[in-house]
Amino acid sequence: MWGLWFVPLVILLLLVATASGLLWFFAAPKDRRPKITTVVAVPIGCAGMLIIGLPLLAAFGSLFTKSDTHLYEEIFGYRPTLTEDRMLFDDFGSRSDREIFMRAEPTDAERKKLLAIPGSVESNFTLGQFIARGAQRGFTWWMSANSLDDGYCKSARILDAHGFRGWIEFRIAECLDAGAEFPASTNVGKVYVIASHRTE
Repeated sequence: MWGLWFVPLVILLLLVATASGLLWFFAAPKDRRPKITTVVAVPIGCAGMLIIGLPLLAAFGSLFTKSDTHLYEEIFGYRPTLTEDRMLFDDFGSRSDREIFMRAEPTDAERKKLLAIPGSVESNFTLGQFIARGAQRGFTWWMSANSLDDGYCKSARILDAHGFRGWIEFRIAECLDAGAEFPASTNVGKVYVIASHRTE
């Protein structure tokens, strides 16, 4: 995400550093003015530090951020066959306050495996309630009740498997019939998961 504002930030820093260098040059007494090469080095040095530093910070931060594969494994207890470009996650908290929200675009075989949760039962949770859980978090990628959205879902099969792998709340939903009737939606067949609060 930082890549979206990286170039504008470098340009802004160059402008600020250039203005600072010029101010330093013209504000100094004539006999004590810095060399032109020193003034020019100020913006170049600042931009160089930013260009080198931000990627290093991003790489360092990634060491403490779980990948989608690791989040999937945290939810289900096994490594996925789904590639990371077919999964999307947001996670919050830790231990007893842990929450993970997931969207997956599985193959038929992967979908069958995802929905075969031990001890799962048909949920009394409505589609509207399921959609609201993601809306409360402000997700733009969650299933939607708006027929103009990519994530529109007219109906879904929702299963509860509370207690699965220590999750106090575990719900999984399969969007059933979004695509054919509503061409704007690309949501048909996607699977959504809410895994919330762990006891272990």
